[in-house]
Order: sequence, then C-alpha cells, then structure tokens
Amino acid sequence: MCEHKNFQAFIKVNRIQDGELGPVIGHEADIKIQCVDCKDFFEFVGVPTGLSPIQPMTSPDFTELRCPIIPSTKVKKPTTNYNPTMTIVN
Repeated sequence: MCEHKNFQAFIKVNRIQDGELGPVIGHEADIKIQCVDCKDFFEFVGVPTGLSPIQPMTSPDFTELRCPIIPSTKVKKPTTNYNPTMTIVN
C-alpha cells in the first residue's frame, strides 16, 4: 500500500469571458493533486460539485478543485462582504 509521500500538482488558470469574443470578466484556477509514486489522484473533501463564479467547486469525481480567483490588487477586506456578480457564458 502506498504511503503517499511524494506529490505533484497540476494547476490550470482560465480566463472567463463574456461570450466567445467578449471582455474577460473573471479568472478561475483548476487544481489536481496526484501521488507521484502510485499515480492516485486526491479528492477534495467538503466542496460541492459543479461550476461557480463565486465559490470553490469540484469536478463530479471530486479530483479537481475549481476556484474563482482575482488579482491581489482587487482583494477585498473581510469586512466588505465581497460578492462578485460574474456570469459564465458558454
């Protein structure tokens, strides 16, 4: 049985656009973590499945974390109740 001592992370950053040629309205980071030794992917616990522009979600198999992200220059203070209103258009 593998002790899962060595890991690799796969991170993909996506730009969310308003329509196919529209302006960028947000960003998302997709993260997967894999054991280098046994190749098993780790599951993200306690995160719902799906896609959301305002909260982290996972893939249906829980192995990919999908997180909305913003540049650090747009970080809001915890007391400002940051709640963006982005729309993902396919």
